[in-house]
Amino acid sequence: DVPAQNVLLLCSEDGLKDTIKPRMEKVCKDHSKIFAYEAPLVLNDLGKATLESLMSYVKPALVIIDP
Repeated sequence: DVPAQNVLLLCSEDGLKDTIKPRMEKVCKDHSKIFAYEAPLVLNDLGKATLESLMSYVKPALVIIDP
């Protein structure tokens, strides 16, 4: 078995409670390693700094960008 690793989910369009969470519940049991960022993220200097900060904090093995 591979140990669970952190996932960073960037989603600004779909709501976490009404869309993302129900989908996650269908495919995985443990949501403790999934970190979601809901604010829009533009990849300008501020957006890049935000993404770098999120990556440093979460240390994800996978980043999902849901436009």
